[in-house]
Amino acid sequence: MARNTWAGDWVTRVAGRVRQLGFADFTTFANARPQATYFQLAAEVGDGAAPVQIAWLLYDEALASGGIVDFAKASLVRELRHYLTEGWSTEPGRSLGASKAYAAWSSTMADAFGPIADITWGRVKTAAYSGWLPERPTDPVITAGSAGHEAEWQTIAIAEESRRRTTRS
Repeated sequence: MARNTWAGDWVTRVAGRVRQLGFADFTTFANARPQATYFQLAAEVGDGAAPVQIAWLLYDEALASGGIVDFAKASLVRELRHYLTEGWSTEPGRSLGASKAYAAWSSTMADAFGPIADITWGRVKTAAYSGWLPERPTDPVITAGSAGHEAEWQTIAIAEESRRRTTRS
């Protein structure tokens, strides 16, 4: 019988599955699979895990640990690999996949990251070339996208984590 993805304490259930796979946390699990999309990670976790749950849990860990830049780059790789299976297209009218990747990627983070995500995406679009598909977050195009803005990402993450702690209290 299939499990309801959102039933009960899904965070504890999904975290338990990641530990059963031999990983202490979601970040370690995901970092061991830099090319995997969120769909692939969720399938490996199993037990009714949804891709969005994996993304949210990785985002939460990134905020708490100060790893938002690494999360943002890894998440962008995952979304590009999901939506651009044949690589980046420079042909006019062939940008729907890239637009979907951007929308999915930027929606994994709080709205406060919107302006810096836009800058990062603009740089990635400028540096990307026909057929390009990143293998990992250290890809030169991905790295160029966030270069020089790491402190801004971190400042927003600190404010967002503080806001979330206050909201939970």
